[in-house]
Amino acid sequence: MKRHLSPRHGALLRCSLLGLLFSFTLSAQVWDLIPPADMSTIKLSSFEDSELDLPYYVANFHKVAVSVEPEDPHRGFIRAAVWRPAEENVPQNARVMENIIALAFFYTHNRPWNPWYGNPQLKLRLEAALSYWLSLQGPQGQFSETGNGEWSLEATAAATQFIGETLHMLTEQGIPPVNEDLVRQVTLAQRKAIFAVLYEPEFYEQGKSSASYYSMVWAGALAYLKLHPDEESRRTLETRLRSSMRDFQSPLGYYYQQNGPDMGLILESHLSSIRMAWHYAQGTGLEHYFLDQMKELYVWLVWNVSLEKDREGYYLNAAVNTTTNRSYLALDEGMPHLNGSPFASSIRLTRVFSLDAPARSRWLSNERKRLASMWPNLPELEIGNPRAYNPYTFLHRRHPVDTPSYESFREALTALPSTDPDAFNHVKKDPRTETMYYYANRPKAYYLMFVGGPSVHPRQTLGITLVRSHSDGTVLLAQPGNRALAWVTRPASSEDVYESTRIEPGFRSGQNEIEIKQGPNSMPEGEVVLQYAIGQGSKTITLAKDRIDVEIRHPGDFVEQVPLLILDNERLDQRQDVVSRGKLRLEHRGASATLGEAQDIEGPRKIQPVLLHGKDSLRYTLRF
Repeated sequence: MKRHLSPRHGALLRCSLLGLLFSFTLSAQVWDLIPPADMSTIKLSSFEDSELDLPYYVANFHKVAVSVEPEDPHRGFIRAAVWRPAEENVPQNARVMENIIALAFFYTHNRPWNPWYGNPQLKLRLEAALSYWLSLQGPQGQFSETGNGEWSLEATAAATQFIGETLHMLTEQGIPPVNEDLVRQVTLAQRKAIFAVLYEPEFYEQGKSSASYYSMVWAGALAYLKLHPDEESRRTLETRLRSSMRDFQSPLGYYYQQNGPDMGLILESHLSSIRMAWHYAQGTGLEHYFLDQMKELYVWLVWNVSLEKDREGYYLNAAVNTTTNRSYLALDEGMPHLNGSPFASSIRLTRVFSLDAPARSRWLSNERKRLASMWPNLPELEIGNPRAYNPYTFLHRRHPVDTPSYESFREALTALPSTDPDAFNHVKKDPRTETMYYYANRPKAYYLMFVGGPSVHPRQTLGITLVRSHSDGTVLLAQPGNRALAWVTRPASSEDVYESTRIEPGFRSGQNEIEIKQGPNSMPEGEVVLQYAIGQGSKTITLAKDRIDVEIRHPGDFVEQVPLLILDNERLDQRQDVVSRGKLRLEHRGASATLGEAQDIEGPRKIQPVLLHGKDSLRYTLRF
């Protein structure tokens, strides 16, 4: 590995390592309890609109603060299992320590609802936690989640991000400063971690298949450069940004996660990193790397979402997920602080994923009423819940977002393929994996997503993955990692579905076969027929103007699974040859139908599988 530190930084590090002898003697200081906030003396009106996510965190902060370990050998470790699964909340897991940012936030923020601003006992715990974090760093700057020398890209890149923002908080004036030697050590350790990610070839190779982990270092490095302009760091970061444009992002727009798309990690981890990175990159020579990437990413996103009729949010093309189970995005998710994008004024498509200004105002008003109705009795911290105290709540307090106007939001919605008034057929083919993503729109009837080619991860399901009825909203949705909740075919004697590993669909429009090339493909409008092999048989799907016809030929007994979506207060109506809900009708011939158990998923709907039991052949139709 290349040497990470210049001679000047090496000398600084050697000097500051003397601080490990502790010019300030933590062990000699009194470790008193930190009392809880008395919420009955704190007024809800003291929280600004942008702070309405914080009352819960204020009410429960003392439980996190008092869990900082006071004794060696793990002095400074955050014991409370509130930000990783309980079994992973071990002293060797550097990711547990990301809640250092919560300690720094309450120590440095002078707000009327914060009784711990400048608190000496909180300062003691913050310094202990930072010192413990330093002890977890490997010889080349890496961090681990296991403590077995199995250095992790995710843990190392995340450390640069959370410590980067923590160091910005510690520049606040008006409080007793954290020990200067300790801050110097932490700063140099952050730089070392940044270079560990940027220089380590193995980490870069991992980034090619798991970009959302790597992208955290972009945020961390830019935060570091804001405080410490450093030409070597800037030059190395830009080199990696330039190469990542081709290596981390598919030409189709998504970022590779386990070599495929993952809607959850794109919407959560990756966009979070980009938001922080953009805050520090805008106005610099590096900002174009983020603008260019985001434009392509949002083009991908809008093709793969289905707008709920009442504008609650979007169902996602979740069957392609390689890592998470994420299948729904609420428009008010993360309100008020994490909701929105810093690109809404410059990238039109970002506006469709944020609440517009009037909707935001309504949400804030309703949230104040909800909080007032329970005040001062806020929910208790659930120890063992891996997201009970989320450090991302504090990461983005300084990173503003744009709130689109109602008019600009409505205008952006016209760009959604799932609500397009015109008919189209469109295919995108990824050149790395050869996976193809097909989208069909039939005005006044349906919008459909289909995935073909090879699956790149066992969690993925191929074939038809989502259907939106233009009158009833999303009506069919395949789930990742659960073959029982996917639109697939299987032998009656097996749970193994044909659409699990690879399907090679042929596309036909009229009498013409359509060749699918890499990248975006223009296709003729009108009816399209897809056909692919299933074992010794075949499946033919005809996408007509007002319906979807499916014909299956399969020797012997087989089962066709159709994952219908229903609202909580709905039920499927089953008659002899028809299963229906709302205007949707599933008409089947040559089979018997049974209903699987309805299962909860994210969003306002449930999945209820319809199982069609056929032998040798089956035809059925979905009418809208």
